[in-house]
Amino acid sequence: SNHLIKFKDVFIDYNKLIHIYWFWTLENKISRINQISSICEIGGGFGSFIELFIKNYNCKVFLIDLPEANLMSTYYLQQSFPKKNFFLFCDYEKKNKLTLEDFEKNDIIILPPNCNIDKQIKFDLFINTRSMMEMNKSVIKTYFDFIHNYSRNESLFLNINRYEKKSVGYPIRISEYPYDSLWKVLISQPSFKQNWIHFLLTQRVKN
Repeated sequence: SNHLIKFKDVFIDYNKLIHIYWFWTLENKISRINQISSICEIGGGFGSFIELFIKNYNCKVFLIDLPEANLMSTYYLQQSFPKKNFFLFCDYEKKNKLTLEDFEKNDIIILPPNCNIDKQIKFDLFINTRSMMEMNKSVIKTYFDFIHNYSRNESLFLNINRYEKKSVGYPIRISEYPYDSLWKVLISQPSFKQNWIHFLLTQRVKN
């Protein structure tokens, strides 16, 4: 396959190399990355990027995506981390809520959007890579409200999306995403090997 690179007798997907570079960038910028204990990734696909955090740090991850993507990420991550405790939609349906207790006793939580999530749950890092650019403004605003509500002081948000895309019928620009005034910019630069996409890391500050 032309999409694979052979390195030291291992075949590597080119997209995985991009993920590794993003991860390396974070490690070199965030001095306390090993203290990040909870991560929420929105639209993470089959789990290729979040896998790097699970492998390298003792962190809890919460993935939000459409049901079809959740099937793929559940399979991929369960195969990669068979000893981890998973909380899936079938578990959520028992209470119709992700409680703080369920959150604390599981390692990997995978749910579709618009689930009922305990307001006591907070995340150290939010991630969205190359999927908000596919959403309309209303959906983007809903996710930003979620990020604002479930972040704490000094929470981080990694936002990697196109400068502009028109797949929903009108321009969606990263420069127009609905950040509130409580974010400071840590990194703002073109994405590695993808100069049509922007790499933006921000940190939550006190009100």
